[in-house]
Amino acid sequence: MTKKSLLICSISALLFVQCRTSKIVEVAEIKEQNCISCFQPELVNSKATCETSAIVFDGTKILIANDKDMPDGRTSVFAILSNTITTDTSKIVYLKNPIFKAAKKYEDFAITPNQGLIFLSTGFDRVKDNSAEWDGFNTILYWEKGQDESPKVLSEDGKATSSVGLRKQISKVLANEKFPEGVPYFKVEGFAATNTHLYLGVREIGESFQNPIYVVKVIEVPYTFKNGVVSLSGAMKVVADFQPDKQLVGDVKLGLSSIEYDRFNKRFVILTSYETPENVGAYLWTASLNDLRSNKISIVKSSNGEVLKLNTKAEDVTVVDKSTLYIINDDDRLKTKVNGQTRQLNQAFYQVISLK
Repeated sequence: MTKKSLLICSISALLFVQCRTSKIVEVAEIKEQNCISCFQPELVNSKATCETSAIVFDGTKILIANDKDMPDGRTSVFAILSNTITTDTSKIVYLKNPIFKAAKKYEDFAITPNQGLIFLSTGFDRVKDNSAEWDGFNTILYWEKGQDESPKVLSEDGKATSSVGLRKQISKVLANEKFPEGVPYFKVEGFAATNTHLYLGVREIGESFQNPIYVVKVIEVPYTFKNGVVSLSGAMKVVADFQPDKQLVGDVKLGLSSIEYDRFNKRFVILTSYETPENVGAYLWTASLNDLRSNKISIVKSSNGEVLKLNTKAEDVTVVDKSTLYIINDDDRLKTKVNGQTRQLNQAFYQVISLK
């Protein structure tokens, strides 16, 4: 090979490596922002507000869960009977199975890439020693697509009425120097599923809920689905511990609020958010499975090159198709404003995101 040919090959190889290792920046646009109503405004009270925290599109309809109990004895899980998100309240139907009322503080939906299973997880952020009173805050439900009124509880023995038995595993895998035997307090806000593994997104850890540390950690655990039953089939492990750029929001700390697997683009979509008594905001990220396990994460930007920021507390994201996401928000009791529209306490903002 001549020196000239060798030089050309070397340059080509270098360019090839650069192309493979260059960071792809996802570009997105907010196509729509509006409010859905969870229930009639006159039913708002100190316990019943619209604080939607979980959303999933199952291919024919949209399922949404609230992290507060609903009025009139209804469950905190409802369906919008449409293949597009809509403000039409006549299309809302609340699920009726009492199991949905037994679980408390829902945080994230997930659907498997083969669309065979739907999962719904609570926050796992509280438990009472020597009492089952708060066990419902530690629950993962699942059901086969189309069988929304037949949820089952994911548990160690497949028979328990909550998933509280998983707390020790989660606590132990989150152990650190301060808590080598396991963290006393943690909060799970994200949940994703592939056909073989489950992913728990952790937002907070610490000594107690009163002084949490905000984190963006992801726990991976393998599972099987046989004879209608989901079983964990291996040990949990932390596969990602992201440190989002703090300069994005100054001194405000970001925590994970959602993780979802995008089967169309074979990657994970992740939401991080911040909250203060007066203000909320959120950012969207992507990561391939290899990126996730290598602790790499890429922020989504708008077409003008600026970071895409949501001025609401985005709680969950669902993948609709190769280029569309739906995001649901939980702004707690804040009357947030978007494009001149003020959210009322029986309402929740949503966004339709278009990926380019």
